[in-house]
Amino acid sequence: MEVGVIGGGASGMTAAIFAARSGAHVTVLEHTGRVGKKILSTGNGKCNFTNQKLSKDDYHGNHPSFAEPVLQKFGPEAAVDFFESCGMFAASKRDGYFYPATGQAATVLNVLRYQLQSLGVLVMTDQYIEWAKKGKDGIFCVKTKEKMYHFDRLILACGGKAAPATGSDGSGYRIAEEFGHRVIKPLPVLTYLRSKEPFLKELAGVRCQAEISLLVQGKIVQREAGELQLNKDNLSGIPVFQLSHQGILAVDQKKKTTLLVDFLPGYSSREIENKVLKLMDMYGNLPVSEVLGGMLHKKICGAILHKAGISFDKTVGTLTGKETKQIVSLSKEFEFEIVSFPGFEAAQATQGGVDVAQIDENMMSRKVDGLYFAGEILDVDGRCGGYNLHWAWSSGYVAGCHSVNGEVKCYKSASVG
Repeated sequence: MEVGVIGGGASGMTAAIFAARSGAHVTVLEHTGRVGKKILSTGNGKCNFTNQKLSKDDYHGNHPSFAEPVLQKFGPEAAVDFFESCGMFAASKRDGYFYPATGQAATVLNVLRYQLQSLGVLVMTDQYIEWAKKGKDGIFCVKTKEKMYHFDRLILACGGKAAPATGSDGSGYRIAEEFGHRVIKPLPVLTYLRSKEPFLKELAGVRCQAEISLLVQGKIVQREAGELQLNKDNLSGIPVFQLSHQGILAVDQKKKTTLLVDFLPGYSSREIENKVLKLMDMYGNLPVSEVLGGMLHKKICGAILHKAGISFDKTVGTLTGKETKQIVSLSKEFEFEIVSFPGFEAAQATQGGVDVAQIDENMMSRKVDGLYFAGEILDVDGRCGGYNLHWAWSSGYVAGCHSVNGEVKCYKSASVG
């Protein structure tokens, strides 16, 4: 059987490996000059390739339950087993993140390349796809600028639009649409969020532990905690990235979108108020800006006092009850209205893509028999922390196996050592 894979990224290489392990002759068509370029930039160059705490609830999309049966067939343990079977040692951290033991993303890419080579997979780079069709004889024809390819099965693993410098240009969406598939508007995800809040300029450069609530039309829709990074025109850091799917979607739909930042997540409002009252007794003659510096970063203190309209030179002992409550309130709920988001060049992943309502649990099209999908091209995106790469491995596994065998077993019973 001849299997064609369009796209030589994480999901495409995985699909090709498992199709070849299942006995097919496989050809990978990659439109850039090398396969797997995006892998090299993941995890800050260390490649967090899966997460022990992974579940279906870590994924977004218009049909969030779609990922569940795929993840059941190829979970985190399977990802670790697979890469170790390819010759890579894995190392885990306390937070459940898995990395190659070498600490280098290149290790992940290399073992995938070695597998392709050892299995006899034909990898063709610089192959721009002009069109792809299925003939009346059931054979898929793929036309590149150089030649025509013919396949019994075809897997679209072309990626999304995030990180275009690595080759992600969204070209797979055109091919999917030509096969009759609906594409949900692609948007960036796992990126920062922009605000015109004037106090951001004085907060620029601050990094702090915080809890962040995302409000859409005044209602809290998600909360995240972690290190917040404040810049002159945006909020960034892992908790913001985790909120970015719903935040960006809301901004794109022109809904009022707000982040409420709790700068003291380990303390209740009552505890903070009691502390301020004690400080008023202890340091009554000192400027409030200096006294609050024992509780909060100096720049955060300044932004709170500015927003509350309290002079920096005001002595802490002269704070009124109203001013004290303002300080407490702003330390727990400092509001930033989100007005925009960056382009795909600043995003780690893509939300939106091929509508999974038109894909079955084996990753095969419900519209075109023998046409499969894998990876970021689909309307599935995960949290930051190895979830999107794991989706690439798991969806690639299912697509690769089913395209040849017509069935997919859980990885451990189907793996080849």
